[in-house]
Amino acid sequence: LHVFLAVARLQSFRGAARELGVSTAAVSQSVRQLEEQLSVVLLHRTTRSVSLTDAGRRLVEEAGPGLAQAAAALHGASAEPGEVVGRLKLSVPRAAVSLLIAPVLSAFRARYPRVEVDIIVEQRLIDIVAEGYDAGVRLSETIERDMVQV
Repeated sequence: LHVFLAVARLQSFRGAARELGVSTAAVSQSVRQLEEQLSVVLLHRTTRSVSLTDAGRRLVEEAGPGLAQAAAALHGASAEPGEVVGRLKLSVPRAAVSLLIAPVLSAFRARYPRVEVDIIVEQRLIDIVAEGYDAGVRLSETIERDMVQV
């Protein structure tokens, strides 16, 4: 489907092959397999041009936006090598915000711009794992013996 959409957008098997980094024959075979799977002709082909059939046009209109949305979602969820991406959820007592968190937060955000930091300020002792936190700041005498502490 991805290959077919590239051919439809570029109106060229050769252009789609160049964009996708594969051979023109591989593009042609992929489109042919999709047409066989659907039992319909998606593209009119001549030696000089490519155009969409009615079925091909409908497929582009109906599947194209969904595939583009999926590609955008995958891109948004991916990271470059060495890049840190995600969400960091911390449980922090009020006193620790100004003493420990505030002094390092802006430098952390600058270094890891794709990390979303959720700081939940609370005085109660929580089960960090059971409540979905990544870490918590506590005085060492309040930490359970089986918890990892730094």
